[in-house]
Amino acid sequence: MTSTGTTLQGSITSGSAQTYTGGVTLGTNVSLNAGATNAITLGVVNGAAKDLTTTGLTNITSTSTALGALTVNQTLTTAGAIAAANVNVIGATTLGGNVTTTGNQTYNQPATLSAPVVLASTNSGDITLNGASGAQTLTVNTAGNTALSGTYSNTSVTTDAPGSVGLNMGASSTAAFTIGDSIISGTTTVNNGLTFSNAVTLNGTTNLTSSTGITFLSTVNSDATPRALTVNGPATFQGAVGATKALLSVTVSGGTTSLGGNVTTNGAVGQTYAGVTLSATPIVLDAGVAKIGRAHV
Repeated sequence: MTSTGTTLQGSITSGSAQTYTGGVTLGTNVSLNAGATNAITLGVVNGAAKDLTTTGLTNITSTSTALGALTVNQTLTTAGAIAAANVNVIGATTLGGNVTTTGNQTYNQPATLSAPVVLASTNSGDITLNGASGAQTLTVNTAGNTALSGTYSNTSVTTDAPGSVGLNMGASSTAAFTIGDSIISGTTTVNNGLTFSNAVTLNGTTNLTSSTGITFLSTVNSDATPRALTVNGPATFQGAVGATKALLSVTVSGGTTSLGGNVTTNGAVGQTYAGVTLSATPIVLDAGVAKIGRAHV
């Protein structure tokens, strides 16, 4: 079925592809069901604060504005910007424009980027991603939680300063990561650089692996509970570690550690370094009654 310049109302179900050209306006909450393997093609969508749910291979060829909740039960392909209250995509996503929500965004399968993409929540919503590909940059901005899992083979991933980030990226990720979030936790392995651009608070045990280096440009502290930090690969700490809230332990293996500030821990494991260079002096390593181990300093 094909429709031009339409106000959509209620549920529309067909056993074949649905095409809406010339722009549509949602008059009520709308459900489009073309069947799981058939295409749903939309041009400009004026959401009028109404929800849109699609079942089918959904392609939005232009911009979408003022949507309520956008729920896509199969795949989603976009060519322009989307503005909605929330976005939830069950299948794979190809993004050709920015996505801005007031609430959450969830991409349950990997996303392919056909243009530089900014995912933003303006009201502290959570943004959940399960990998990205394409020779494009990906920026995630929210004061809520950013959850990064899966494999990232796109050019780079950057997050902004407010909020928290959960890191669970796949070992074959080749993107360069710059994490601006102030609260971090998780276990992750990447093949390119991993940089934390602002002061960091650990809110869980954190294990980070990168053969090319992990860099903390500011301070690192625990939250109210002392947290363990393990780094596999060369590590750079440009600020103090544990000065405000001591870490449980710091363990760095697989590369030299560059220290630009004091390191304070209070757990039984203490601190272990494969090797240390100092970018500032003096440096104090304070492990309480625990050990400080190192291959060479």
